Amino acid sequence: MKKFKILSIAMMLVVLVGLNGCSLGLKGDGPDKEPKEVLKEAISNSVENTKSSEYEFSMDADLDGPEGESPENIKFKFNLSGELDHTDLTKPKLTMKVDGTGNWDNGEMQELMGELRLDGEYLYFIVEKITDFEGQFPTSMYEPYLAKWWKMAIPEGTFSEENVLAPQNKELKQLVKGTDFFKNAKYAGIGDVKGEEVYKYEVTLDRQAVVTFLVESAKISTGEDASESEINELREALETIEISGVFYVSTADMTSRGMDGVLELEVKDGANGTVDFSMYSWNHNKDVVIEVPEGAEEFDPMMFLFGGAMDPSMMEDMEAPMDPSMMEDMEAPMDPSMMEDMEDMQLNVEM
Repeated sequence: MKKFKILSIAMMLVVLVGLNGCSLGLKGDGPDKEPKEVLKEAISNSVENTKSSEYEFSMDADLDGPEGESPENIKFKFNLSGELDHTDLTKPKLTMKVDGTGNWDNGEMQELMGELRLDGEYLYFIVEKITDFEGQFPTSMYEPYLAKWWKMAIPEGTFSEENVLAPQNKELKQLVKGTDFFKNAKYAGIGDVKGEEVYKYEVTLDRQAVVTFLVESAKISTGEDASESEINELREALETIEISGVFYVSTADMTSRGMDGVLELEVKDGANGTVDFSMYSWNHNKDVVIEVPEGAEEFDPMMFLFGGAMDPSMMEDMEAPMDPSMMEDMEAPMDPSMMEDMEDMQLNVEM
């Protein structure tokens, strides 16, 4: 599976660029402006102006590994959809429905389906369906938790003003706004996304711009410069990726409505293939209301320790008070005859 790890970097770039392009604020010329200016301003204004939206992100992948190694092929389809709201950074809201299928080496099709909800104080989740992924995820680990809502309290301070308003976050926003992520942008006519008329722009991700962005963002986050070897390693990794597609901008209010694209992956002695992806964003800056699931049970991560899931009823047994009679037995004096037997055993060992 390590042969496919470069895919995670690629998809991070897709989500970063696609979901950040959510609001323009341009006036007048629309598509008559230079495409590069439109796209840069789209991402810049989205960082400042878009506080909430509905979204959908999907992938359809077909990847081949090195011949003779396992897995030789991986196919999967994945869809995420919901709403997000960061109007109040100290109490973000999120809903996310997850639906995925996939297999490797033409094996049995595996499935995952569930949902997440975040109201800024609790994370709620439900796993509606999941298969065992050819024995790698034993059913005993998850059967007690299927088809019911669970909740986990968000650790205190996670979304504190100190964290969400840190100077580093402001610097990162400025870096995103100042980066030209695309090259060779070209206006490509009128289209439709989620029932809204859009301008279309053909784009290709600028890999050198991404290298610079990742290096600078790491410096902002850690306060340290990347070494020359780290930069070269990142550049080599990105050379294996080509991302191109169509970026959508609403004709009504000049805000982004997402992107359709393809990621081509070619890694020496690694994964090769394509990932078709789509991401859409709509209903910007509308109120997002999180519906708290009724009867959600408290989830304790300790239940998943020791290599497998623990039945919740076992946790209740462990937390129950000890029978007083057991304490009496533990505190009772030892039978003298038992002491004599133990001394005889010790003498035999020494002899």
